[in-house]
Amino acid sequence: MEYESLLKQIENDNIHGASYLIEVGAEGALALLKEGEISKLPEFAERLMKAQPSMAPILNFGAFLLAQYRDKREDGEKLRESIISYVDNFRKSRKKSLENAENLIENGDIVVTHSFSSSVLEVLKLAREKGKKFEVFCTESRPQREGLILAQRLSGMGIKTYLTTDMGIFSLIEGRASSLLFGVDAFLKSGIVNKVGTAPMAKYAGNRGIPVFFVGDSFKILPEEVMGYFKLRSGKSEEILEKPPENLEIVNPYFDVTPYSVVRGIAIETGVTGPLEFLEKAFGVNTNP
Repeated sequence: MEYESLLKQIENDNIHGASYLIEVGAEGALALLKEGEISKLPEFAERLMKAQPSMAPILNFGAFLLAQYRDKREDGEKLRESIISYVDNFRKSRKKSLENAENLIENGDIVVTHSFSSSVLEVLKLAREKGKKFEVFCTESRPQREGLILAQRLSGMGIKTYLTTDMGIFSLIEGRASSLLFGVDAFLKSGIVNKVGTAPMAKYAGNRGIPVFFVGDSFKILPEEVMGYFKLRSGKSEEILEKPPENLEIVNPYFDVTPYSVVRGIAIETGVTGPLEFLEKAFGVNTNP
């Protein structure tokens, strides 16, 4: 069954971000409908949400599937059309967000990033295609080392790229970085979820007056009604050490939360906004003193 294979792909993915995985999730949902398994859509949605509980687009898409099944389970074609429409709107929002984020890159910049974000990759690609000349510092991003993939992709585009260790980046930020640019797995009221290591990098830069930017979209805003599914996912201990000795416990967090207080700007489909304006629009937070 194709949908089962795609679901397992999402469950086992420790490298890609939310924007990539929602496409795989939509492909799986459509495959399920094509195979005539409409009654299994709620189970598919629940497994999808449990597979990547730190990624808002996945949680929001799962909640959408559950709602659509309740309303349209007797009409497979309408279900299919609603899924296609949802993903189409997601792509349009993401495209506009990337275009807005590209305006943050200027000639001569040294941009620091972390992990592998397809959104960050595409923003930098757009800037390169517009003729902007800049350099990028990438972190190794352990334990999966997905930052190496990003560094290889960027250098392959002709962008001058540097690769360093996760701790080594701190000695390079101050005095060299023009800005930090990160992708987003989820916008929470309390902060921004991304690959572990993002928060200390953002705090270090933000506290030194170096601009910290995130690129996301409204599909990454996690509403209160879906928060029950959310948790910060951790990885397997074997990714760090296969056979730890007695009394040694391996801790392998995948995500952390960056406070809005150290963020300069957030690029979404409506433009680049400051953190206070974003909180007010996304969560209705009253930011007036």
